[in-house]
Amino acid sequence: MAYLGTTSAGLEFALRDELSARLAGRVSDVSTVHGGVRFSTDAAAEELQQLRAVDNLYAFVATREDVPHGKEAIDYLAALPAQIDWQPALLLFHQWQHCREDGMTSSAAGISHVMTSAVNEQQPSPDRKRLRQEGEVVTGKSLTGVGVTVTNGAAESNDAAALPETAPEGASEGAPERGRGAAAAAGSQELNGLPFRVTCHRVCMKQTKHGFTSPEAAGALGEGLLGIFPAWTVSLRQFELEVLAWIRDSHLTLLLALIYADAPKASKEGLEEQQTEQPKEGRKEERKGEDRREEGGSGECKKKVKRGIGDKIAIQARSHNSERQLYSTRPYRRALVPTSLKPSTAFALLQLAHIQTGHIVLDPMSGCGTFPLEAADWLQSRISAFGGDKDLSAVDAAATNNIALRDAAASQSVSRAAGANGDASERSHVAGCDSLVWDASALPLRTGCVDRVLCDMPFGVRCGNFKMRERLCPAVIRQVARVLTPSTGVAVLMAVGRGVRNAVEGLALCLREKQRMAVEMEGIRVDVYVLERTAAPVPN
Repeated sequence: MAYLGTTSAGLEFALRDELSARLAGRVSDVSTVHGGVRFSTDAAAEELQQLRAVDNLYAFVATREDVPHGKEAIDYLAALPAQIDWQPALLLFHQWQHCREDGMTSSAAGISHVMTSAVNEQQPSPDRKRLRQEGEVVTGKSLTGVGVTVTNGAAESNDAAALPETAPEGASEGAPERGRGAAAAAGSQELNGLPFRVTCHRVCMKQTKHGFTSPEAAGALGEGLLGIFPAWTVSLRQFELEVLAWIRDSHLTLLLALIYADAPKASKEGLEEQQTEQPKEGRKEERKGEDRREEGGSGECKKKVKRGIGDKIAIQARSHNSERQLYSTRPYRRALVPTSLKPSTAFALLQLAHIQTGHIVLDPMSGCGTFPLEAADWLQSRISAFGGDKDLSAVDAAATNNIALRDAAASQSVSRAAGANGDASERSHVAGCDSLVWDASALPLRTGCVDRVLCDMPFGVRCGNFKMRERLCPAVIRQVARVLTPSTGVAVLMAVGRGVRNAVEGLALCLREKQRMAVEMEGIRVDVYVLERTAAPVPN
């Protein structure tokens, strides 16, 4: 089964290493792409969900390197689905959904059977013919036969598109046998009437602006999909399958989302009730609430705020793909702050620190505690981790997360002990971490008492500003050099700005720069420094 695991660009090495360690001998075709790793494995979904270095996992469908740059791309994308074998990715999607619901049932074999049989061509509906003739495009609302929604993003990189309801005239004609065979899923209970949506993420890095928009690209792909899967239906809010199209210059990657929020699935009665009972004002407020985001340090955390929904509404819209990340299942991820770090990024940077048993790990600017909590969750009681912050709300959030981590560990320990007939040796222990209130530029710690320091320093964007960053970060780096154990201490710092570079160069006698790498954090280029503490004293 082919997967694509996403990471922050520049940290793909951590996912490659973890795949080799966890799936030794069971992973193949490993290749690095920008911001992710492609690989094939037959490992169970439950095992893959334990990966720590990955943001999210997707079923890999296909890739193309020759997407036209102008308007001709629309016809290219509309014809593309019929040229692709969707069966492996759909089987993988089906297995992951049944793993969540029933525990990896074998009913995927039913899909495999129907996808190899032929069906008659499907005739287009009058609504579809009208849409094709008039070229109608509707935005910001859902109508019979067409639905459009736009998710705003940088440079139009996160947009959903208008998708017609039924197959286009002649869409199945001339399609490859596998395309017509895939359309046989219309007769299968497993795929009959499958609600789906297409989401396009588009960005130009080396080329000029595309001659098409993200909604147009996603709409063309949706049209092609309805040509080979005429029994599918379009549902931008109550979808069960999300097809993702990532376009970077002329490179296209097609994926299927595997991880979904646990929102109730739509029912016909629920949909009718939602359309008839909810007042217009309520619908407006609901959309505003869904688009409201609680931004994290890397833009990864969003929180849905539901408003204006009447008591008669029995269903909830399934959240967009960007709200579903594999790292969201971390037990300590309960309280966030505006600069929360992604746990997957924290795990990748922990690999650079080469933490050993018995080490003391510190984050002097810990926010909600992602670095120390990730270390404690990963290495459990083998290390001691703690952090601090000047913001009282951040320290409170870290305390909340620490309690959640301890509670999850205690529950897991009881379950394991029960399975081992009460054998105490089977119980695991997570030490958790303390979070203190302090000023990182004047740490209340003894000199040379810390083995490892990891710190996500403020970029001056969501936290502080340029002047604050250039003044504060050099002072914090000097404190890091002071508290690190001479000759053996290691610091991994993530920062931006000339002030940090100058501070590292100015402390070269006591902090040797072992490695510097560039990482892309939601479009921001960030420098990651791996610094080794020498035996030389820190200059005054």
